[in-house]
Parts: sequence; C-alpha cells; structure tokens
Amino acid sequence: MEREEYDTRPMSVDQLMDEASSKAQKIEEKLAATQEELAQTLEKLGKVERQLAKVRTTNCVEENEKLRQSLAAANLNEHKKLIKLEKCLESLQTISECTICTSRYTTTGPQVPRVLASCGHTFCTECVNKIGKNVHNQIKCPTYQKFSSANSPKNITIIQALVPTVYRLLEGDNDLVLE
Repeated sequence: MEREEYDTRPMSVDQLMDEASSKAQKIEEKLAATQEELAQTLEKLGKVERQLAKVRTTNCVEENEKLRQSLAAANLNEHKKLIKLEKCLESLQTISECTICTSRYTTTGPQVPRVLASCGHTFCTECVNKIGKNVHNQIKCPTYQKFSSANSPKNITIIQALVPTVYRLLEGDNDLVLE
C-alpha cells in the first residue's frame, strides 16, 4: 500500500473537501474496476457451468446409449437361447413320442418305448402289440417292413434320458439351460 505523505500545515476546509473528494473518487474507480472484474469472473463461471452441464448431458446420453446397446445385446442373446431351447424341446418331444400314435413315451404302462431289433425303430408297447404277430412270433416294422421279435426290449436310452428331460422341460424346469 502506498504511503501518503501528509502535509503538517493546517488545511482549510476546502482543501480537506477536495482531498476527501479525490480519495473518494479513487475508491469509486477501484470499486468500479472490482465490480467489472467480478462481472467478468461471473460470466466466465457461467460459461464453465454451461460447458459442464453440456459435458454431463453428453456423458449421460453416451452412457444411456451404451446401456441401451448392452441391454439389446443381452435381450438378443436371451432370445437366441430361447429359440435354441424351443428347437431342442421340439426335437425332444418328437424323439420322445411314438411315431405311430404320437403318444408321449412313459417309463411304465402301455407307452413304454420298445425298440425293434431288426431296424432300431422305436414304438410304444401298445403300438407294438397292435401291429400284430405272425406265426413265428415276429412283428413287421411299419417303416422298413423288416421282421423283429415280438418281444422287443425296452428302449432304455429313451426311458432314462429323454422322457424325464422332456417332462422337466414341459413342466418349466428352469435348471435345464442350453448354452
């Protein structure tokens, strides 16, 4: 701060007024300059705040777009899994049904799957019994027209694997997931 030198001589009232007026004018000029500087600083602050808001908005839009794309990819992946599961279920249902009567195979009773030894075709016990036996206790495969023993063994593969799996899928067992 500047040191002012004071005149030790007595001053008149007019001189004191002039000096006070001069000091007041300097203070007013400093105040005006400070106010101008404050206005410029506030304007800069406003610009920075607007830029920050724009950046935040842009970041939010970009983040939302990334999330939307991620969700779309996840939905597509789940949709593909569902289609694959539906195809598998259709395939399992076809394999686990008798091709003659279209009844679903069971582990007991007349719908137990029986395999014909001569050709490997599988039909339910009820249909094997309906096909009819010839004099040599043989039945003719309705598909290949080959003769097999009328005492066809159970198709254990279907009984142990396919039938329970199909039932679980049809009942909505969510533990069966295909990758």
